[in-house]
Amino acid sequence: MKKGCLFACLLIVACAAFGQEEACCPNRMESTGIGIWFHHNLALISLSHWVSPRTALTIGLAVPSATPMPLFLRGTSVVVDRCLFDFHTMVGLGIPVGGAFNWQRFEAGLGVDFCFPEFPELSLGLEVGISLVHYLYCTWWDCEWRWATGTFVSATIQFFF
Repeated sequence: MKKGCLFACLLIVACAAFGQEEACCPNRMESTGIGIWFHHNLALISLSHWVSPRTALTIGLAVPSATPMPLFLRGTSVVVDRCLFDFHTMVGLGIPVGGAFNWQRFEAGLGVDFCFPEFPELSLGLEVGISLVHYLYCTWWDCEWRWATGTFVSATIQFFF
């Protein structure tokens, strides 16, 4: 139910985006942003860099409360570039840092980024997608690698300079 409501909100925002063409946000080509990325029940400190007008690379490191600290890498490609909204696809990878290398996460998703013409440096984003986790499962006598599937919802707040 929660995911269905979130998808409906995303559709409403998407429909509203197609009617807004007055004041546009700047092109983010070769700009870098820092911010907060809420992903898999974690707050990540994120750094994004737009390597082209349509492609961005993002790295997110969990706030030091998590042990081992998850590190997430994400590539974003803009599919539809509207004035205030960008619709994009993303692929990502998550790994633990500073502990046992006992899981890896692979992700793919769809998202939307919203900017404010009054504050062109600020960007808000929302993504939904699927994830595949490769993890080490241990019993009393043996350990084996297993796979698990899941979904995710993530949100970003970024400041570009």
